[in-house]
Parts: sequence; C-alpha cells; structure tokens
Amino acid sequence: MRGNVLTKTFLAAALLLCWSHSRVVAQDNVSGCQLRVETDPPEATVLCDGVSKGAAPVVVSNLRPGDHLVLATKQGYKEIRRSVSLVQGQPTLVKLTLERVYGLVLIHSEPTEADVQINGADRGKTPLLITDLPVGKHRARISRPGHLPKEIDLEITDRTPVKIKALLTSDSATCVLTSEPEGAKVTLNGISKGTTPCTIDQIPVGNVAVEVTLDGYAPFKQNLKLAAGQKEELKVVLKTIPCELSVESIPPEARIYVDNQFRGEAPLTISDLAPGKYRIRAELKGYEPDARDVELKQAQKLVEEFRLARDCGIFEISTEPAEVTVFVDGQQSGITKAKAPEEGTASEPLSIDLLSVGQHQVKLTRKGYFDSSFKIEIAKAKTTTRHETLKRNFIPDYEVRTTKGEIIQGVLVEVTPAGNVILETRPRIFQTIDFKDIRARRPLTKEADKKSSQQ
Repeated sequence: MRGNVLTKTFLAAALLLCWSHSRVVAQDNVSGCQLRVETDPPEATVLCDGVSKGAAPVVVSNLRPGDHLVLATKQGYKEIRRSVSLVQGQPTLVKLTLERVYGLVLIHSEPTEADVQINGADRGKTPLLITDLPVGKHRARISRPGHLPKEIDLEITDRTPVKIKALLTSDSATCVLTSEPEGAKVTLNGISKGTTPCTIDQIPVGNVAVEVTLDGYAPFKQNLKLAAGQKEELKVVLKTIPCELSVESIPPEARIYVDNQFRGEAPLTISDLAPGKYRIRAELKGYEPDARDVELKQAQKLVEEFRLARDCGIFEISTEPAEVTVFVDGQQSGITKAKAPEEGTASEPLSIDLLSVGQHQVKLTRKGYFDSSFKIEIAKAKTTTRHETLKRNFIPDYEVRTTKGEIIQGVLVEVTPAGNVILETRPRIFQTIDFKDIRARRPLTKEADKKSSQQ
C-alpha cells in the first residue's frame, strides 16, 4: 500500500516538471529576441534599458520585441546612445563607434619660452595650450637653458581645462654684493667681477671663493657654498688698515708719547694707529725733550727720528786711594776702581753722566779714610773733571798679645795660612807677628772679626 503511494507521488512530480519546462520553452518562443552589440573600440561597457550587459562585443538574449535603449561607455570616450527596435525571431546586430575625448592643458612657466615635452614628444614653448591629449595619465617635462628642468605628472579625466604653472629654478647661483665703502674690487674664484655694488649671476654651484679688496683696507675673503637657484646677499664692511709709525731716537731708549700717552721706548713701532694727526714726543733723561706733529694717511708706514740734544753734563772723578764710593746729591753714583799696581795708587777715572746743568754736592767715602765733600758746577754738554786724595783715618781694629807680653794693635791686613798676623800699626807701617810668638789675638771691631774669619 505504501509503495503505491510513493509511486503516485513520484509520477505527479515528474508530470509537474515536464509541464513547467514546456511552459518556459513556449514563452521563449513567444518573447526571446536576441541583440548583439559591438563597439569601436571594443570592450566598451554596454547597458540595455539601463541594465549593464558587460563589455562589448556582447550578446543580449531574451529581450522582448519592440524598442530598447542601448548605451555604450568607455574611459576616454564620449558615451553613445542608440534606440533599437527588435522583431520577434530576428537577431539584431548593433555597431557603435565611440568618439575619443581630448583634454585641454594650458602650460605657463616662469621664465617663459621654456620647452615642453609631453610623454617625450616636443610640443612647443610656453605659454602653451594643448588640445589633443587623450584622457589618462601623462608626464610633462618643462625645460629652459640655464635652468633645472621640471617634470610634472598630469591626469586628464574630461574636457575640463588643466592648468600648469612651472616655476623653473636656475641651474646656477646669484650673488648680490655690497660693500662699505663702495667701489671695492670683487673677484670670484680669482676672476674679476667688477666693483661693488654688483650682482653676479650664472655662478656655478658648489664652493666659491669671494674676495673684496680696496686700497687702504684689509682684504675681505670668504668661501661660499652655493646651491642651484640660490641668491646669496653678501654685505661686506671693510676694515681700514691701521697706520704704522716707527720712532727712533738718538741716543736710543727715549720714552715715546703719542698724544701724551706713553707707548714705549725707542726704537718703537706702533701699528694700531688710525689715519689722522698725532703729537709725538720723545723724552730721555739728560736730554732736552723733542716733540712734533705728524699726519698719518690711510695704511701709511711712517718713520720718525728724534735726535735729542743734551741738556746735561758729565762729572769725571779719580781718587787716591781707589775703591772710594762716590755720592752725588746724596745718591750713590759708583765706586772708583784701582789701576794696575805698576800705574800708581790713583784710581781709574769714574764717569758719572746725565747730571743736570748747575751745582751738585759730591761726597767721597772709604773705610779708614776721612770723608770728603765738595761742590761741582756742571755745564751743558761738557765734562767736569776732578782728582781727590782722601786723608787716612787710622783706627786700629785688631789686637795681638805676644809671648813676650807685648800688646800690638793695628789695622788687620791679613792672617796668613801659617797663622801669622800682618797688622798696619801706623799709616803705611806694617808689622808681621809670627804664629809662634802669638799668645792671643782678637778683633776690636765686628768688621775685623769678619775679615779674620774669612782669612
């Protein structure tokens, strides 16, 4: 019983399927019109009655008889529309030719007259209007002699004008030079470029040596590193070369004053003076001061010599004995020196220079002698001479007691290595006491004690 039910169910389903298929076939035979669409260029997108049917060439089936709207679109082309009337049972072929869309490109450059290439092809010089570029991506190259070329990517989507303005950069550098003062000579890498103020263009990029010179001023030097298109402004303040003044004096070592300011002793070179007038004065003890005005010009080297006139005199003195200390106006001025023994007891002359004109007080001293004082008159540029003999002031400073009971006093002359004592018992009377005869000896003054210990 159950098997019969299943068999009936299966047969019913089969009959239903056959009926549905026959109905579909019948409907196709009634409304199944066919349309083939081809485009030039191919692969345009095809729409039928607003419904996309794919890329041409394409076959659209199962269309109802009657009018239909076919539309073809493709990037870079104008879309095209066509009304098609379909007849039952008659396949229809439609061929559509699309018109290419060209963009508008307006190219300006600064500076003008630049060469333009589009996709490697020469198109002319700026300003330039290009009307035949198809929709899509393009590469423009804009170049001009003396400038760096510029490449620009552009994309054309429709007829809307594309505007390009290219600012071209110089492939060299420019230097604007001014100086204070003006009129200085300018050289770049050793090549003369005129005088300031000046503008120097077309300078090769890289390191550039700039030198600015003007007579009387220290040269200005600077190394610049310039890049393409760079405009370097250089303002130079030139420094004056100081004047040089050399001062000499006869005799040397005069004190030199410039505008009452002490600058040193001659010979002297002063190299930091600005141009102008100066008062120069030379002073030296024992000489009349001398002063004069000098005018120094820009970067000048001037030598001035001062021959100083003496306003003093010389005092020359010899003494007997020698080794006498000489004082002039209370100031020690020297000690007379002994001559060779065979030349006598007088000293060598002692010369005392730079004594002012007029009267001076002289004092002579030597131990064991009476001091001597006197006045001298010094004349300008003359030598005053004098010989002075000192009187002996005999003061015993040493005592010796002999084995015979004698007490001998005098001025100690020497204690010999053998122990003998030599005394000056009276002026120019000398006595030698043998060591074997000495019972005791002693100094009477500190000076004699020191002299005895040294011997």
